[in-house]
Amino acid sequence: SPNTVLIKGAPEKLIRYVKYAYGTDGNILPFADLSYSFLKRIEAESMEGKRVILIAEGSVMPKEDHLGELTLICAVVLHDKIRREAKAAVELLQEAGVQVVMITGDNRDTAKSIAAKCGIIKGRNDIVLTGGELEKLSDAELKEILPRLAVISRALPNHKSRLVRVAMEEERVVGMTGDGINDAPALK
Repeated sequence: SPNTVLIKGAPEKLIRYVKYAYGTDGNILPFADLSYSFLKRIEAESMEGKRVILIAEGSVMPKEDHLGELTLICAVVLHDKIRREAKAAVELLQEAGVQVVMITGDNRDTAKSIAAKCGIIKGRNDIVLTGGELEKLSDAELKEILPRLAVISRALPNHKSRLVRVAMEEERVVGMTGDGINDAPALK
């Protein structure tokens, strides 16, 4: 229909607006009837290191904090295999005394899974933060946890820049690499 708006995004951003969903027969059902099993499936996929994106339709053009009522069309699950050399590279850096921190746009569960597979997360004392949690920390609090920081998920370019600045204030030698959309602004 001419008033249909298609929306894609992270489950944690869209799910609160989803009121309906297409069933396997194409009929529209109340999402509440499916939500528990659907959310469990998304969680399981994320914990395996997969990325999940929802595709939904609505009838109003989205505004920053208001998407209107959405009808879930599907979830797309993406899985990038971890490069064979990634774990060896992390291990080599750690053996040289380098603290490796993964900063990613992925959600917490996906990021934790990938970081564990690469050897970035090794134990219970490793800290995993979301970008939102990082924002709530003062610089002094961040400096205190910095030696145990392993992952920042749902990160934005300013989170990367802040982490570099705080680490340099602690007189740490800092290097950053990346090939994602958020990396160019942070590297600049």
